[in-house]
Amino acid sequence: MKIEICVGSSCTMMSAMNILDYFEDWAENMRERAEEAEVEIEEIEVIPIKCRRNCKGAYDASPVVYINGEIIENANNDKILEEIFKVYDFKGLM
Repeated sequence: MKIEICVGSSCTMMSAMNILDYFEDWAENMRERAEEAEVEIEEIEVIPIKCRRNCKGAYDASPVVYINGEIIENANNDKILEEIFKVYDFKGLM
């Protein structure tokens, strides 16, 4: 799974760095839990990215996050986790 977090100026002003920090820690925690439980999960990549201009338009959609290319506008930790768990099964690790 690839979690890309825009760190352009608008997204950064709207807490993108907090989201980045949270999901870097979350991904590490998931890897550790999987290792301890001896289960295999999909690799989780958390990547800061440059602005792709998806936050501009009729309204401000910042911060913007992509999960495997699917856009999440006005992202926050809960909204991102909700989208992740719709698609991925972490085999009872949460």
